[in-house]
Amino acid sequence: MKVVRQNHCTAASSGLGWPSVLFFICALTCISSTAIAGDFAVSPIRLDFDNTSKSGSLTITNSAESELKVQISLYEWSEDGDGADAYRASDDLLYFPRLATIAPNSQQVIRVGLRGTTVNTYEKSYRLFVEELPEKKPLTGTQLAIAIRFSVPLFVRPPKEDPRGEIDSLRMEKGQLHVVVRNTGNVHLMVSSIAATSGALFNAEVNGWYLLPGAKREYQLAVPAEICAKLKKLDVRVKTDRLQFEKSLDITASMCSSK
Repeated sequence: MKVVRQNHCTAASSGLGWPSVLFFICALTCISSTAIAGDFAVSPIRLDFDNTSKSGSLTITNSAESELKVQISLYEWSEDGDGADAYRASDDLLYFPRLATIAPNSQQVIRVGLRGTTVNTYEKSYRLFVEELPEKKPLTGTQLAIAIRFSVPLFVRPPKEDPRGEIDSLRMEKGQLHVVVRNTGNVHLMVSSIAATSGALFNAEVNGWYLLPGAKREYQLAVPAEICAKLKKLDVRVKTDRLQFEKSLDITASMCSSK
């Protein structure tokens, strides 16, 4: 069996054409500028480009006592109507090297840059995949070949940024609050939290993630039946890295019933 462990600070996906491969996905919490898995690390965890910042670099660190072979590939990143990630192989950006062998306790710098000038009205999003190439050794019994793959988001910003967002819809069914958040601007939003409150009666919060321009995603919060029956209104607030917006929902008894 071959297990691919993908570490990233973006939403996870295994839809990149890996037949007969089981993906074991380890999502990292983005509290630092470096994504780490065992003896393999990538820094920084994202890159941003525009007409004044046309190039950047990633540093791959091999802290192991053996050499590390990696493959680097670029995919255009989009989100469908439900906020699910979609990828398409791309050569829109320049990046080098695409294959590297990193000596023990050493580093490799990956250079990334724009091709020409940014003229897009909407921000373009990509992910650079840094994938470990395991040694080709015959496996016996229950041995596993572990490969690690990091996914680093890259954003190419438009000349004029217009960050906007909204709560597209808000409804309660069978004690479950459904919040649909839409990005109505031309640059991505990092949704940090979706919180629902009703005075001292109820207070709940879920974490969000990247929301690309034009995309929407539904979040759900459960309201206990005994609390739901007492509610008259819920105030919902969405916080992002750039702005926040809110909306209220009047609650009726029928919204709390499980029947």
